[in-house]
Amino acid sequence: MRTVSCIIKIGFYGEARKIMANICMLADAWGPKFGGINSFNYDFCLALARVCKDAHKVFCVAPDISRREIAVAGEQKLQLVNIAKVDLGDPNAIYQSLGQNWDENQVVWVGHDIITGEAALRCKQNYGGTSIVFHHMAYEEYYGILNPDPAAVKRKVDTQNKILSRADIVFAVGPILFESAQDICDEPEKCFRIDPGFARNSHLRKNPLNSFHGVVFGRVEKGNTVIKQTQLAIAAVAKAYEEDCTAGGHLFGGNKKPKLSIIGYQSSESLQAVQEEINGCYKGYTQAALSITPQHYLEDRASLFDELKNYSFAMMLSSHEGFGLVGYEAISAGIPVIISQSSGLYRFLQENKLDGYAQSIPVQGSKNGAGFTEQDLNRTVHEIQQLRRDYQAMFGLARTLHGIISKDGKYSWDHCAETFLEKISLLHPTPSPAVPGTGKAVDGEPDLDGRWVGTLTRDGQGHDFVLEIDHTPSDIICKAFSHHSTSISEIGNLAFDEEANAWKLHFTWKCT
Repeated sequence: MRTVSCIIKIGFYGEARKIMANICMLADAWGPKFGGINSFNYDFCLALARVCKDAHKVFCVAPDISRREIAVAGEQKLQLVNIAKVDLGDPNAIYQSLGQNWDENQVVWVGHDIITGEAALRCKQNYGGTSIVFHHMAYEEYYGILNPDPAAVKRKVDTQNKILSRADIVFAVGPILFESAQDICDEPEKCFRIDPGFARNSHLRKNPLNSFHGVVFGRVEKGNTVIKQTQLAIAAVAKAYEEDCTAGGHLFGGNKKPKLSIIGYQSSESLQAVQEEINGCYKGYTQAALSITPQHYLEDRASLFDELKNYSFAMMLSSHEGFGLVGYEAISAGIPVIISQSSGLYRFLQENKLDGYAQSIPVQGSKNGAGFTEQDLNRTVHEIQQLRRDYQAMFGLARTLHGIISKDGKYSWDHCAETFLEKISLLHPTPSPAVPGTGKAVDGEPDLDGRWVGTLTRDGQGHDFVLEIDHTPSDIICKAFSHHSTSISEIGNLAFDEEANAWKLHFTWKCT
């Protein structure tokens, strides 16, 4: 066994004692076009660019980005990169799309579940760096409940498990998905929890509404009734009204009829056809004419938040919700919420001892035609009636909850971005003392394959070798190849040489 010590110059250049990085987010859309994952990516990218400032470069590669969107994001230090949708899974196309903006710094590839997680892994495989995947949805739970095709469900679950297991780092959104990620990966040291940021929504109503108008919002898609429970919300409003009428109309008498808006239908759907379906759904619970109306999905975040504050309350009744961004956004609007206890949001409120400021129910869901049980319906009806009965107090609790969460930035998107950078060791890089070299310095730049070529002198003869350097945020791995051997070695020390203005990697290469 021979031991050889070398010092290798590597590409971490920039200000002294600062590791520069290219952070490349991969998404299937820019903006909240397709719902929760895109909404998260949108807010997270902007916050990450704000926090990084000039320390790191933040990119988001996605299809169908307009020039205006690129310009607006650029003013906020975020570089949007447009790519054809068919090329989003091609690492070479992704790399080429980055063009001249790409520096030879440390690189972090970030994807979202199976949507772009595989692309992040393949980019890392082709171009080095660190692969990170955000875990947004427990497929085994979600699709297991929907159960459209058991074989298709297994394929989705297997794909997700493979991607999360292969990623260098997994960030799980909220407490429930953190547990899911740990179970899938079986490597707790590479799984981190990250909580979404609280929407900045300071334009709240000063006074509660006199009317009683509820809202359900988020993507409404055919086939996910059992999960999203839109029909439960419709039926509960109708039954709550009918029961009150039978009891004398003390809650909803006069002009106090409950109203409900459902925001989230696809733009291709006819709202007139949807309205007919809604009417058929609630007429099974009351013969009264109620205002329960559909709207198309609203992509404009500012318009959505401006609209939310003008509702009396919001409902998120999902039978399973990894986190529940829509419920969190409703809280940011300062209105009372009724949320499912089968959500990461409810667990988040519980952990922070804030669950007493919101109404919640355990939602079971059902495989029957309606998608919910009689118990689900009765519990929701009870909460709606309770909310109407004590609305002034509930409105006050909602405003208090908003104040607590928005108070000190602990739950902000910037804090979310800082947590991300901290976990991948890019927030506050710590200096290392210089290490004296005991071997030959190799100053060659890497070739197109990301390799360093050098020569060792041993027993008076030159021995050619090649080094490949790979890394995670916590380790740098050196793979050495020669005509006679292959070996892998972990870093011994990373130091900044101020005189040479370069980072140096000191490691031990052991081979036979």
